[in-house]
Amino acid sequence: MIRHLTAFVFSIFLCGVLGFPQVVGAEDAKNTNNTKDSAFREAMVEFLTIQDAAQVIDDQMTYGIAQQTLGSIAASGVEITEPIQTIVVDAARATVGSKIGNVEYLAELYTPIYAEIYSASELRELTAFWNSPIGKKTIDAMPRLTEGSQQVLQQASAQFIPAFEAEIAKKFEDAGITFGP
Repeated sequence: MIRHLTAFVFSIFLCGVLGFPQVVGAEDAKNTNNTKDSAFREAMVEFLTIQDAAQVIDDQMTYGIAQQTLGSIAASGVEITEPIQTIVVDAARATVGSKIGNVEYLAELYTPIYAEIYSASELRELTAFWNSPIGKKTIDAMPRLTEGSQQVLQQASAQFIPAFEAEIAKKFEDAGITFGP
């Protein structure tokens, strides 16, 4: 349950932090010195740990790489069996997932990014939020919120599929692209 939440929250958080332009002022500029600051790195480890980020990223990387590999194998005409799946997933976890999904390694990777935006004390405030009653409530509720959000988006988007199919059919026809005999 917490892994689903963590993946969602961590993705949302990263999109919010990294996906939008940031205004860098004098206060933020000094945070770039945090990349060498052991206190900041410790705060980064705490922040990642409270969110179970290492396990989430281990799983995401493992299954993402395994899915791509299994897709390529299947596209070559090989039937994907349970032993093939197990071998690919185990190899993905051993060679990539468990390496990238290490909290110390993640802290090393993420520290320069977060240090551009947050001070060590601000990062500790974020960590405190996740430990607060509302933070814990959010963690507990996130799987339901994520699942419910995905369901309503899927249901809502289903009404647009016929228009999408008609649009691409028309564009293929206009471009002279045909499929089949």
